Formats: sequence, C-alpha cells, structure tokens
Amino acid sequence: MSRLLILGASGYLGSKIVENGKKQGWEVTGTCFQNLHEQYSQVDLREESACAELLRQANPDVVIWAVMSGENETALIQKGLSGVLSHISPATRLLFVSTDGVFEGAQGPYQERDAPSFWNRDSSLAAYCNAKLAGEEMVRSGHLDHAIVRSGPIYGPDADGRWDNRVRQLTEAWEKGERVVRSSNVLRTFIHVDDLANALLELAGSEWTGTLHVGPSSFESYYTFAQKTALRFGYDPALVEEDQISREDAANKGIKLDLRLDTSLACRSLHTSFRSV
Repeated sequence: MSRLLILGASGYLGSKIVENGKKQGWEVTGTCFQNLHEQYSQVDLREESACAELLRQANPDVVIWAVMSGENETALIQKGLSGVLSHISPATRLLFVSTDGVFEGAQGPYQERDAPSFWNRDSSLAAYCNAKLAGEEMVRSGHLDHAIVRSGPIYGPDADGRWDNRVRQLTEAWEKGERVVRSSNVLRTFIHVDDLANALLELAGSEWTGTLHVGPSSFESYYTFAQKTALRFGYDPALVEEDQISREDAANKGIKLDLRLDTSLACRSLHTSFRSV
C-alpha cells in the first residue's frame, strides 16, 4: 500500500482526495491548520521545521499540495512550498494543484504550452493567482518527479456532503425566491470535485510528469452554469437573468473573461472521466 500525504486535507478539495484515496486503497495521512480535524495533524506549513518534521514522520511516497489560503497564499507558497521542496525526498512524487487564473483570460481555450502571466493588479484574487504561478515555477525547477495540475472552478459536495460556496449562494437566493444575474460571456471549464480528486489520485499513482489541464471538454459561462444548477436542484431556470460584461468593465473589476482550458491531453491520457455540468 502506497503512502499518500495530503497537504490541506481538511479543505474542500483535500477532504475529497482523502475520502476517495482511502476507497482506492491508499494509506492516507493529511494536514490541517485553520479547519481543525481530529484525523489530521495541525501543521503551519510556513514553518520550515514543521515541514521537515512532517515529511520525516509521514515518509510519503506521494505528496499532494491541495492547500489554499486566499489572501495569505503568497506567504504560504514562498515559505510553505519552499519548505516542502527543501525537505521532500527526491524519490517522493509531488503533485501541485494550480488554477486557470495563471492565464491572462483574453482568449481561451488555453493549452498547457500556452504562456501564463503574472497579474498586475492589487487584489486578493490577483495575489492568489500570482502565488500559484510562482508555485508552479518553484515545483518545476525544484523537484524532478512532479505534476502540476490546473483546473477551472470546482463544484460539487465535499466529503461531508456540503456543496461549494458558488452553488450554496445560488440555492440560498432561489430558496428566498430571489433572482440572480450571471454573465454569459465569462467562460470557464468547471470541474466536479470528485473528478478532480480522482484525476489527482490517478496521477499520484502514475509516472506522468509535467503540466496538465484537467476537466471536461465542454465549457460553461457563469450564466449557463447557474441555469443548469437551478435545474439540478429543482428550481426554475428563469430565476437566472443573463447579462454581459464589457471588456472595459471586466478589466476595471478584475474579471478575466475567458479562462477556458483545453483539456484534450488529460482526456486522452487519463482513465478518469470528467462529467459535464
């Protein structure tokens, strides 16, 4: 049985990797920090000595970086990921979960070979995307046996059956009889959390290295995602109003219009199936 260490095991994605990994026969250990969980070790990954001791005790065959810290992402990457890279065994495989936000967002779908770019904007979202891109570069140059996995927005229930924030906000509005407005020209490759977890586990057990875009071949706008979510939960899709945002307004508000990912390589290379919304 292979040993799998999930960094961020108590989080939304991490909890599904743990659940599915145990079902697939992995020996799973994990960390938590803010979302405390009795099954996992509370570790501040920004402390290098804590990283070193964690890796020594867990002695993993595979490490999955599934940590997310929002506005503190920069420090988490600069200190935490740096600590992991300093103390991980060369024989240990490392998977780094990244984001579609590393791209400019002017014209998708983006392939793995397309050049990402740092976001020159003072916002928490820009800081998060820039930190992820910096993390990609650190992993690529700092550890040979790695896979960098980019995805679009994640949706679906976590290990406790709790749906993601995007879906909960929609259903809570509809439960009150409120209409929501969503843009039909903001385009993304949405991925179900189970499918992302399973793709990561498949990559964990493989020898594939490099950067991979995962998700279905289809894409959605925020508008069509909300419509399909309404139908899924038994609400009238007419409760979703369509609008479009101009490029000027999108730039002013820090919205990347088109972050569709070309996932054809993953669809060809992996056995994991990616469901459409």
